[in-house]
Amino acid sequence: RVKDGQFTEEEEAKIIKVIEEIESEHDDLMTKMNKQFAKLVEANKKAINKAKDTAELKKALLESKRLDSLVNNILVTAQLEQGEVANQLQSIDLSEAIDRWIEAFKERFPFKKVIKDIKPDQFVLGEPLLLQLLFNNLLDNANKYAPTDTPIHVLLTQVNHEVILKVIDEGLGI
Repeated sequence: RVKDGQFTEEEEAKIIKVIEEIESEHDDLMTKMNKQFAKLVEANKKAINKAKDTAELKKALLESKRLDSLVNNILVTAQLEQGEVANQLQSIDLSEAIDRWIEAFKERFPFKKVIKDIKPDQFVLGEPLLLQLLFNNLLDNANKYAPTDTPIHVLLTQVNHEVILKVIDEGLGI
């Protein structure tokens, strides 16, 4: 009861006690919220670090594959120059092989678009490793010398019983 805008001492004490309880609960709630927020921030940091680690590992793995391919290319080239590679001609499903090699290329260069038009069941007689080196070299050159935002087109077809492979980019050309 307010008399002349004044509370009694008892009422004032009750109001102060209620305010103190509210402040105490507010402080407890803020402390709990801060602790929960800190836990969320820490969990997010860990998730971000794990994602970064995973991304870095993927990047390192792709680079490792690229370097492995490069070393193999150099080794085979050296063996070819010294006449150490024997012709081991085999019947090769070039359609299936090119699909596989394009997928390997996409792993190394995930942001490069490759448009393929591959006629199935195109068999050729050749040395598998040398054909792979040839194709990888064509793709690598198309990737290296064409504008980054343009696709590479890979066409495999047959004309008059001859298998035709084309790797087309939008670079300036020779």
